[in-house]
Amino acid sequence: MVGVLERRSTTVMLPSIPLATYRLQLNASFGFDQAAAIIPHLRGLGISHLYASPFLRARAGSTHGYDIVDYNALNPELGGEPAFDRLTEALAQAGIGLILDFVPNHMAVHFSDNAWWLDLLEWGPRSPHAASFDIDWNAQLRRRRGRLLLPILGQSYGDALVHGEIQLRYNAIEGSFSAWYHEHRCPIAPRDYARILRTAVTAADAGESPIGRRLFELAMDFQMQGELARDTAQRLRLALTTVEGGGDMIKRGLKAFQPTAPGTCEVANMHRLLERQHYRLAHWRLAATDLNYRRFFDINSLAGVRVEDAATFAAVHRLVGRLIECGDLQGLRIDHIDGFTIRRNTFSGCRISSAPSSRPTVLSTSSWKKFWAKASGCRNLQVLLERTGYEWLNLISRVLLDGRGLAELDRIWKKSAAMSAAFDEI
Repeated sequence: MVGVLERRSTTVMLPSIPLATYRLQLNASFGFDQAAAIIPHLRGLGISHLYASPFLRARAGSTHGYDIVDYNALNPELGGEPAFDRLTEALAQAGIGLILDFVPNHMAVHFSDNAWWLDLLEWGPRSPHAASFDIDWNAQLRRRRGRLLLPILGQSYGDALVHGEIQLRYNAIEGSFSAWYHEHRCPIAPRDYARILRTAVTAADAGESPIGRRLFELAMDFQMQGELARDTAQRLRLALTTVEGGGDMIKRGLKAFQPTAPGTCEVANMHRLLERQHYRLAHWRLAATDLNYRRFFDINSLAGVRVEDAATFAAVHRLVGRLIECGDLQGLRIDHIDGFTIRRNTFSGCRISSAPSSRPTVLSTSSWKKFWAKASGCRNLQVLLERTGYEWLNLISRVLLDGRGLAELDRIWKKSAAMSAAFDEI
């Protein structure tokens, strides 16, 4: 994203206060270029600001963009940086500002596309990204080691295991091992590489071959390190990738971890390996009782992000801050604020608009001050907060409804739902 900061050679004066916004839902079929094409039409309508749906990198195929997997990249399905440049140029020429629907408080997890989450699964509490997610490690405490519940299985863990649906795979390019359940990747902790390598070489009946002896040596190197440091693990994984023919031998030997029937040694091997990881694979229904990470409402694949943590805040806002700094963004609508506090003078001069709420909104004062201090033209930046209280929305909705129909709706509701609670209580 270096070009983002270098692109602006002149300062374009854009309207500081939104007079009329136009919401655009961006996706793979309507990206930055398609948005740029309608800017002249929006100018003719008198639009002062384009209000864009989230356009940071989201899960592939996302139709809405709220399932962010990378805060520091533009969504390639929308056209990436070149197309974004064309959109911002079109906006500048039309004198229209850009407001981003920003999602700092939750990320898409599971699957195999969120680098922060994958690192967390691999390293557990030792991961530099562990502080970015709200996890109660002690809730899944087994064998003196807390684990993260992963409710991704379509059946019980035992059934998925014995039916061979959980597969151990080797990535010969990275020199890494992961357990896969369909599209979900669960990295294996490097401390267990020694056991995997010895078992695989033995299963491939290659212990006396030059390749097998070299892999045994690397297994010993992994074992001697115990709880490996990240740089040591990376060095040993790199050494794995340099063993000519090693990848094919390892893949042949991984049959020792591929169950074909209940009660076999392959079942035991795979189970023992999974029991040693920083996570516990489970049926999705267990999320209702055993989940130990904060999520977005009841959506297991959206994990809450702890932006009150200073390092996490900085990582989440790095690209957005640069877009503000270089004049590409004139506003942020902060999606789904929860779990943070706002104190007086936090935004130091930035314009803030928000609906009333019965619940406090909490943000890290020091992090926000540092963020806005770096953003040039901060006093003209619009910051709109989504609040978790929907009482105000209910009040506004009454303007759009004919109150004379409420009694009939209430009667139908009580009949269909078999509930007697008053409407206001519901």
